[in-house]
Amino acid sequence: GGGGETRVIDAGAIRLHVQSTVAEERGLLGELADQFRAANPKGSVLALVNPTLPNAIAVAVSDDLIAAGKDANALIKLLTTTHGGRGGGRKSFASGSLDVSAEPVATESLGPMLEAWTAS
Repeated sequence: GGGGETRVIDAGAIRLHVQSTVAEERGLLGELADQFRAANPKGSVLALVNPTLPNAIAVAVSDDLIAAGKDANALIKLLTTTHGGRGGGRKSFASGSLDVSAEPVATESLGPMLEAWTAS
């Protein structure tokens, strides 16, 4: 439940999955993140955006990225540093609120940002 349409964007070595969801509750978002991580164990990032809460964003990253020091908490901090707002979470899953609409950030800016981030 709670999962909507998913767009897959190639971001260099990373496959970015942008999924729309009306889930707001952190536990449900965490479940979506866990399902994603189980199905995508390598080179994958999930960005969850909510059309009813346009500034909200949640991210999950695959275990290989966590092992390389590119975890979800670091990614949400990068997003909030770049686009304003605040957020945080665990290595596997983090969420926050941006000062701008999250959907265009996820579909347009996040791919190039991930490419640069994972290359650094």
